[in-house]
This record gives sequence, C-alpha cells and structure tokens, in this order.
Amino acid sequence: SHAEATKIGASFAINLALNLTGEGAVDAWMMRFPALLELDKDPDFKSWFRPMMNKIGVTLLGRVGWGLKTRVAIGAILSVLDLVSDVAVAYVFLREEEYLYCYFTMGTVLTNLFLSMALGVFQHWRAGPMALFKEFLYISFALKPVVDGYRVVYKSQDEKWIESRTVNPMVELTATKVLEIFAEAVPGCILQMYAYIQRGKTSSVAQLSILVAALSVGFSSA
Repeated sequence: SHAEATKIGASFAINLALNLTGEGAVDAWMMRFPALLELDKDPDFKSWFRPMMNKIGVTLLGRVGWGLKTRVAIGAILSVLDLVSDVAVAYVFLREEEYLYCYFTMGTVLTNLFLSMALGVFQHWRAGPMALFKEFLYISFALKPVVDGYRVVYKSQDEKWIESRTVNPMVELTATKVLEIFAEAVPGCILQMYAYIQRGKTSSVAQLSILVAALSVGFSSA
C-alpha cells in the first residue's frame, strides 16, 4: 500500500543514523520489512536495487556525516565509561576486602588491554615503532575507543594512512569492540551481578557499571 511504502522509505534515514556504513544501513533497513526481503529474493530486482541503495547510503553518509560521527562518539563514550566503571568497582571490592571479586574484575580489564595491545601490534606494525608506541599509550590511558572513532571518521579515505596499516579503520574498530565485549564487558557484567546475588548487596558504582556494560554491549551489537 501507499502508506506502507511511505513508512518503508521514511525509515531509511533512521537506519543511516544508526549504522556506521551505507551497506550496513541497507541491510538493517531491509531486515525490518518483510516486503523488502521478499523483493530481495527476486534475482532481477536484487541485481539493481540493492547496489543502488548501497550507493545511495554511502553517498548520504558522506554528505551528512552527523549520523556516523554521533554513533562513533556514543560508542567511544560508552567504552571509556565501561572501562572506568570496572576499575572503580574493583576499587570498591578492594576497599570492602572482597579480594577475589576485585582480582577477577581487574582480570577482565587487563585481559582486554592485553588483547587490545596485541591487536595494535597486528594493525600498526608496518607504520613503525613510533606508531606502536602511540597506540600503546592510547590503550594504556583508555583513549583507544576515542582514537578508533576518530580514525573511522577522518582516516577511512586516507589511502596513505591505510596503506601503512594492516586493515582499514572500520575493521579495526569492529575488532576492538568484539574484544571489549567478550573480554571485559560481558564477563565483568556477569561477575558483578553474581557478586550482587551472593552478597545480597551492591554499591551504586557497581549498579552504574552493570548499566554501562549492558548499554555498551547493546549499542555495539545494534
């Protein structure tokens, strides 16, 4: 119907705002509507419609960068807050002499940092020792999510920069998010909820940490 077609067309802009790439926005957009999925099964329709929409998505993201910048910025802020809140929770456990919970919480943080450094070596070894040194500083001071977001926005079209790295900034950002989710956010969230159930009490810092971890995982997975 005309009303459904209008709804489908109007929702495309929302998907562009919520995705980092034009192709990703088109995929998410088509998955929301059964009518588009049915059309996508037609080889003749698929041969021209999806490439056309991918091109439109890439072009619009290039012209209207606020969607990409906003999503990258929010993701970076949540990642930094997740790390900081986990360290704060570890300190609370230490202060309350809950040493096992403290060690496990810091273990998730350090595991994420170690894996991030390994990823940094894989990504930047061709750029030289200074690039690696800077990357280790970004990771050590919890600035890696912010730097990754900056690179996605401003370095994705810089061929000289990309040639001196192993993968493009978007792939690096995605890999960093995957490491963060499985090495720190999810284990830390489960540990803190387990501690709450076992102890029958929790601090406001732990509640905030659980909330931030859940938001970070949900936002990164969207």
